[in-house]
Formats: sequence, structure tokens, C-alpha cells
Amino acid sequence: MSGRSLPRIASCRSTFLAAIPRVYRQPGEPADDPRRTHEGLYHAQVFGPSVVYGVPAAYGRFDAALLDRPVPNADGSMLKVLQRHADELLAARLRATSEPRIVTDVRREVAAQLANDRARVDDVATALALSTRTLQRKLAEAGTNFQAVHDAARQALAEELLRDSRLNLTDVAFMLGYREQSSFNRACREWFGATPARTRERLRGVG
Repeated sequence: MSGRSLPRIASCRSTFLAAIPRVYRQPGEPADDPRRTHEGLYHAQVFGPSVVYGVPAAYGRFDAALLDRPVPNADGSMLKVLQRHADELLAARLRATSEPRIVTDVRREVAAQLANDRARVDDVATALALSTRTLQRKLAEAGTNFQAVHDAARQALAEELLRDSRLNLTDVAFMLGYREQSSFNRACREWFGATPARTRERLRGVG
């Protein structure tokens, strides 16, 4: 791909997608030469004359220097949101690849069952089709225990929920399995060193 302006490169995406029905037809159906269609001519205008049709996969090559160019219609306000989301995805990927499967499974079940007050060890063992003793043994073999995984999952979920400004603090406490706000307040101070309200402000970059 040549070093043409980014707006033209970006604008051709919808045109390229619109051209797919013209390029790929049902077997046996006569097809026009895609290079002579309106879309094909536009593709050649944007990408140059080396566009190839009828291949198993669509891809493009471009100069790596294009990655250093500014995005013309970038939304600076979204940077923090997207960065945080990327960090969370990376952290989840690292956990999934570095921690034993049983820890990941227990963490998932605890987070799913907290709001229903069914995140006790016997509830989680049942959900995983294990006996309580077998679950505890597997966790011990993984170098941890149920309470440690439970607390870590609860704290991670608390952080996620507190970031969501659509939820009031009472809702957050309930979704974490706390029936009294005071219990949630104490837990928040232990986890984050601040009240739920102050923690929310900090997580959202306020104040």
C-alpha cells in the first residue's frame, strides 16, 4: 500500500465492504471483471494498481511509517477508556495463561454467584461438578485456597463495578454479595484504602 493520506485509506473501507457482493458471487454465476467495476476502480485509486481479487483471504501491506501518523478524527477523550480496557484484557489473558485452570474456574464461578449469595465453597464445588474436598485439594495443589481465590475475585469484581457510574453504591454492594452497606465499606477500605465513593472517584480519574 502506498503512503497516501489516511483519510482516503480509511474512507475506502466501506467502499471495499460494499464491493464484496460484486466480487464474490455464487458458483456458476457470471461475474464482471472486478477491476472494471466502480468499486474496483476506486480500490485501484486508493491502493494502487496491484489489487488482486478472487484470493482466499483479504489483506493489505503498508509502510510501517503510517503507524506513526496521527489519526485524523481521533477522540482524545476515549484514550483512557480504551487504554484501561486494553490493560484489563491483557491482565485477564495473563491470568488465564499463568494460573492453573482450577483457579480460573473458581474465580469465574465466585464472580457469577456473589449476587445470589451462592459463592460459598460447597456452591462453587457443585457448579464445577466436584466434591468440596476435591475442590479444596485441587486448590491446595495449585498453591492457594478457596478463601484466597474468593477474596481476590470479589475485589476484582468490586473494582470493575465501581468503574461503572450507572450503578449506585448500594447496587454494587448487593452485586458483591453484601447485604449491609457497612460491610462493603469496611471491605473497600481493606482493599483500596478508601471508602467506596472515594475509590470510585479515584478509579474514574476524578479528583
